[in-house]
Amino acid sequence: MTRSMFRFLSRQPDTPELFGTSHLLRLPRNGDFRQWHQLRSESRAFLQPWEPTWRSDELTESAFRAA
Repeated sequence: MTRSMFRFLSRQPDTPELFGTSHLLRLPRNGDFRQWHQLRSESRAFLQPWEPTWRSDELTESAFRAA
């Protein structure tokens, strides 16, 4: 089945979600900032060697929205 060229009118999100009995994998949403901030803060020492240099505003809400 082909996608409708008018799918932008749909209220259904066009983002994939993978889930099981104990997990959900999806793109971040605006309401996820607090959980994202906590996870990134707690994981910083592990993440820094694998990521580009962290900016001074890396854990701000504006950085979250830009990602």
